[in-house]
Amino acid sequence: MVLSGTRVTVVTSAVILAAGMLVILASIVRDEPYRAIGGAALTMTSLTLIAMVAIRKWITDTSAERAALRYETQQATNDRMKAIAAQSAMEVERGRIRRDSEHAAKGLATQLAAEREKLFDELEEARNQIIQDATEVALTMFLTNGGIPGPRPTRDRSVIRGAFPEPETAARERVHHLS
Repeated sequence: MVLSGTRVTVVTSAVILAAGMLVILASIVRDEPYRAIGGAALTMTSLTLIAMVAIRKWITDTSAERAALRYETQQATNDRMKAIAAQSAMEVERGRIRRDSEHAAKGLATQLAAEREKLFDELEEARNQIIQDATEVALTMFLTNGGIPGPRPTRDRSVIRGAFPEPETAARERVHHLS
């Protein structure tokens, strides 16, 4: 059994206390007051030493603080584990949302391509219908008017000539402006 320094001090103090009490008792029986005073000094010294050990133990006792530290350390570890678990769950959820959005984007792209193709087909069909209607109208006009009419000659060509100056007059006016 290994004794610590404090235990050795307490045991030594108890032995000194017992020795001091024996010296006091022996000196009382023999009627030697100086030995009784020495025994009382030994007893007071050992009691003082025991009191000092008790005070030291009371001051330096950190068991409550150690228990609180263990508890707080355990709480911090638990909180860290919860945070790691929450972060992992959030990363998993983020990955699921990303996969869902990519899947939805692919679905929307496919739907958009199908709608674009449908609209192109509808526009092509409408274009063909317009061409067909225009051809029918042209054919109906051709058959009802007896063919394609040619240019119609105008009777009064002065209408066109009066709108534009004669070439000779235009040349004279240019020369007049230059001088």
